[in-house]
Amino acid sequence: MPPLFALLVGFLLCITSPVLCIEAECSCADGLRAMGFAVPASCVPPPPSPPPHPPPSPPPPPPPSPPPPPPPSPPPLPPNTGTLSGAWGNSAFVYWELVTKSPPAVGSYTDHQSVCAAAGKSMPTQNFPMGSGSGYSCATTAEATSGYNQARALWPSLRSHGVTESSMLLLHGTRQDCWAHEDTAGAMDSFSDSPEGPSGTCRYSYCRSGNTAVKEHHVFLCLA
Repeated sequence: MPPLFALLVGFLLCITSPVLCIEAECSCADGLRAMGFAVPASCVPPPPSPPPHPPPSPPPPPPPSPPPPPPPSPPPLPPNTGTLSGAWGNSAFVYWELVTKSPPAVGSYTDHQSVCAAAGKSMPTQNFPMGSGSGYSCATTAEATSGYNQARALWPSLRSHGVTESSMLLLHGTRQDCWAHEDTAGAMDSFSDSPEGPSGTCRYSYCRSGNTAVKEHHVFLCLA
């Protein structure tokens, strides 16, 4: 519509109907604005809405957990203790402990129980591990030979603590009078630097009043 005609139409509408006047002005707003006429504020379109904010980014994933630390190593055994393996006669001792008595003393069944319990081990269940009281000087059976050889394997550790065959009492079973000691010279031959071997002279070391033997070095044997 030509601007002048639009103005005329708008004037007539404003006389007859204010509402239609506003609508006409709004419909001709661009023409009126071009002719320098004011346009009602109601005809000005509202500014565009701002774009919606993007959703927040998800938080980054947590860093991977570090691997668990390795289990702690068991503490080293004290120098006066050690482990054993294999048959020792009719027993299977797994632990030994040396206790030095000052002054020398007789053996104690209670001490034996305490030593094994403190190490988490068990007391022997047999009266003594080999069937002959001479098992630490000679061996006439496979059972006795195993005990003799175990004693030989243990000897270097005991010797490093100043133990001698005559200074030791071996608590190797439940029967106290059968704890082993050097009742006669050479009876503890397997605990010596110059053993005669399993075929040597048989001399009795246990079931010979071991409960009354006064010794400096007490060696306790325990089961698993």
